[in-house]
Amino acid sequence: MNRITVKVSNGMLRCFLCFGIMLLSRVSIGAQTAIKADELFQKQQYDAAAKQYEDLLKKQPQQVLYIYRYARCMQELGETEVAISYFLQAGDKYALRNFYLGELLFSLYRFQEAADYYEDYLETIEPTHEWYAYTKQQIVRARKAERYMHRVEDIVVLDSIVLPKAKFLTAYRLSAEAGTLTQKGDGVEFLNQRKDRMYFSTKDDSGQVSIVACQRLLDSWSECDTLPPEVNSSANEDFPFVLSDGVTMYFASDREDGLGGYDIWFTQYNSETDTWLAPENAGMPFNSFRNDYMLAIDETLNVGWFATDRRCADSLVVVYKFVPNAEKKILRTESDDYIRAAAQMLRFRKEDAASAVASSATEVLTRTAQKENGSVAASVFFAYSDEEVYTSPSDFASYDARVIYLNYLKEKSAYEAEVERLTQLRHEYNAETADKQLLALQIEQLEASLPKQKQELKLLLNKVYSLEHGVRHDK
Repeated sequence: MNRITVKVSNGMLRCFLCFGIMLLSRVSIGAQTAIKADELFQKQQYDAAAKQYEDLLKKQPQQVLYIYRYARCMQELGETEVAISYFLQAGDKYALRNFYLGELLFSLYRFQEAADYYEDYLETIEPTHEWYAYTKQQIVRARKAERYMHRVEDIVVLDSIVLPKAKFLTAYRLSAEAGTLTQKGDGVEFLNQRKDRMYFSTKDDSGQVSIVACQRLLDSWSECDTLPPEVNSSANEDFPFVLSDGVTMYFASDREDGLGGYDIWFTQYNSETDTWLAPENAGMPFNSFRNDYMLAIDETLNVGWFATDRRCADSLVVVYKFVPNAEKKILRTESDDYIRAAAQMLRFRKEDAASAVASSATEVLTRTAQKENGSVAASVFFAYSDEEVYTSPSDFASYDARVIYLNYLKEKSAYEAEVERLTQLRHEYNAETADKQLLALQIEQLEASLPKQKQELKLLLNKVYSLEHGVRHDK
């Protein structure tokens, strides 16, 4: 057998050595990045960890651990859509992925999908697991909420006001024919239009809140009667309002068969049997998983109001002014995304010709009243603190903060338009005749750019706070 001899020059040897050193160096750097990413993740420094995993994925895009961890970072940073996308890419290797997908989809009102992922996760854990009971509860809530999604009411919204909870009733401008609402502590007192019947809530020694009623006598009020079990359940009932017919009552309750927190319910009084009918849930969009309460309707002005603390700081509340439907009008549309947005009060019909009369009959709050009451139109406000809200550019103490904030509003509007465009593109993608290749490219580009835009908005707003605080603190 002939022996083949390969001669290696010194130059070639040096090249091989350099290549080996570079390869080892790259492996070492990659390992260090992975270790650093893991350390940041374990310390819950998700912003910094996300950047590390993003770099790792550029080199190893199929590494499931990096995909999963990046999804978790995006979830913690509030980038819901991005998190869902990466969790789906991660596959079933990590069982917790299904739980997190359930949580994310639930927050987007995609309840059927959420329930399915919760059930997948439940199959991987024992009944003794600390999250078992919660996951089962979430499945029940998702199934229930999915039923509500089929009966979302289509309403016209005239206005929305963000204001401190302690002053939320200032947004309700009832005519004399509708009665009087007065804020009493954490609850309200309702006096009917004839001023002979009063409804309010009381708290017993155990802390349970119930609705009571009393009748005006010649020169005093009768003893209060607690409304029967049809109204007052074993839960808390509060915020009563009775229509001018004296029969229909709206109230808030945190009973278990609601969506969560306080829900708005309604019932009617049967004078023949002297009883109240079993209350019905007002459904979506009036109710959510937060506290929704104090629905009042002025039949003379054909205007209604209700309050909710969804998407609000603890000390604030949103009051929506709407046109009540004579009969419940279920929202019908081919777009599931639109129905989900409408259920959350993220999309709704604006004032139309039919409701213009109601709008002109009364204004919820004038600009002057907004200043006096500390309220502001929900679409434009700068909450400097929980107690102080800027309603005009002139409220800024810092000129630089004012300029940046106005730019922030402009950029925010552009961002929201892009988010809506992304939703529309996804809807178009599901159509049978869609050019899926082109749409997929457009969707991918938006999914890549929107998180960066959102982060830039956060940085702008942080800068506004910093500049404004600096000037005010110096004063």
